[in-house]
Amino acid sequence: MQRMAARLRLRTVIRIATPLLLIFVLGGCLIPPTPETTQAKDIFSLYTIVFVMGAIVFFGVEGMI
Repeated sequence: MQRMAARLRLRTVIRIATPLLLIFVLGGCLIPPTPETTQAKDIFSLYTIVFVMGAIVFFGVEGMI
């Protein structure tokens, strides 16, 4: 009986830890590194504008759902 309880606890921990780990790993990919050249600064500002517009659309759609 104790083995089954331990397995269930382990499965629960894995089910919770895996998505959290993915969120932390992939969350670092959202913000690009600091731009150094003028072209990179232009691209970064464009990225920021598109990201904000996408976030507004995302939250708007989720709010309507």
